[in-house]
Amino acid sequence: VVSTQSTERIRVPKLPFKAESLTIAPARGWDANGIKLTLRGRRSSDFSVFGVRLLLDGSEIWSSLEDLFGFAFVTLARSFYPVDLTPFITNLSTFNSSQRMGELVIEVGSQGKMLFKGSTLKKKLQQLVEHGDPKFTLRLEYGHSSSYFSSMGDLVSVNLSASSLLKALDNSSNLLNV
Repeated sequence: VVSTQSTERIRVPKLPFKAESLTIAPARGWDANGIKLTLRGRRSSDFSVFGVRLLLDGSEIWSSLEDLFGFAFVTLARSFYPVDLTPFITNLSTFNSSQRMGELVIEVGSQGKMLFKGSTLKKKLQQLVEHGDPKFTLRLEYGHSSSYFSSMGDLVSVNLSASSLLKALDNSSNLLNV
């Protein structure tokens, strides 16, 4: 029950980070390996990030992936889920500086054991579009990582479909505007 006669002010806490753009692009061209996610936004001066995870929320995406690529593939993918992106962040110290604008650049699939070509990702996204264009929520969650990940909240959360992600990837456009 809320009193309408109360004279107390309600204080809304200031968010530590406000995402302004999230772009997705090939890491080094379509024939090269990997993709690059770049998150930019305003941050409070005392806000730091020590770990980031990628999450895909929504039943449509997972059932479509299972239909297209099989139960075994999805089971294997989910064994690595949510995906810890911290080793792929190229500028965590820059993000945690005293600057008011923060930028995280995350390259996935461009080095190490998890290599994939941008053109392969585009083909797989096109298959998803043709299979009903599933909708999902892409989230970048931040927190602390030691022996396990302790979530502190979301840096960004955006509702997408396979076709909107494919379009953004083609144009290196802002996912927050699709």
